[in-house]
Amino acid sequence: MMRIGFIFILLTYHAYSPAAVIDCQTTNTLLADVVCKDARLKRLNQRLNQVYAQSSEVQQQTQKVWQEELITACPHKMYSCLKQQYEYRIREMSKKVWHFNAQIHPDLLPFDFELAGVADQDTAHVHDITVLNAEQHIVQTLIIEDVSDMLTETETLWLDRGEGFKIEDINFDGYKDIRLMELLPAGANVPYLYWLYHPKQQHFIFSKAFSQLAHITLDMDKKQVISQYRINAVEHGTDYYTVDNYELTLVRQELTKYIKNEEGELILFDMVKQRTDGQLHIISQEPVQ
Repeated sequence: MMRIGFIFILLTYHAYSPAAVIDCQTTNTLLADVVCKDARLKRLNQRLNQVYAQSSEVQQQTQKVWQEELITACPHKMYSCLKQQYEYRIREMSKKVWHFNAQIHPDLLPFDFELAGVADQDTAHVHDITVLNAEQHIVQTLIIEDVSDMLTETETLWLDRGEGFKIEDINFDGYKDIRLMELLPAGANVPYLYWLYHPKQQHFIFSKAFSQLAHITLDMDKKQVISQYRINAVEHGTDYYTVDNYELTLVRQELTKYIKNEEGELILFDMVKQRTDGQLHIISQEPVQ
């Protein structure tokens, strides 16, 4: 407590002109002394320096002012205040808009898609998608928290390489739709958020049915949506869907799962179900060797 109070007094009454970023190897100021001697603040400072190096010129111009204001912004509880200020500043400096352009139908002019969010190293956190027409007029804005059950913004990898955001015809109606990675879970089932283009409404409409599926691939020849998922380390499945405009119908299911035998023992089975007469029926079931 005495050390923090002493540092606060020095910071309050000692005038200095800081650089735009703190370099713990060369910067010689009292603020640098506080930040660089605490391991957690030092890591935050390193992250801020990385973000600063990748930020726009406008963002960089505000950095020195922000650093000068740290002294008056943290009159009490120096560590917690600095930590909060650093975390907020990193987020502000990390704000970004990703741009995509695509023609979703031969009869329509291309759309621009602007994904607004925050870049955190290899991860993008998107909070909304703005769709603009060829005249750069806003067609609609898609808000993540309006459709996600868990998040106000996504947690998406590889957005700069186009892996986390895809523009493709998901329901085989000739119009391209969009999907955005929602979350990076610990397991193999990576969820996406889907918006299907409705030509009559001339808008992208969120599809809860598609968004509930895991790891979708498309069979363009059979016009089927294939969803692969893992239940646990051993059990897994593949579902096959047909699409009638915007509605999904499960037509085949391949499962590897545990089933109790007559003695109550759990046995691992390969099972295949097929839709006939409007219902899924087991057409094969064999124990895994």
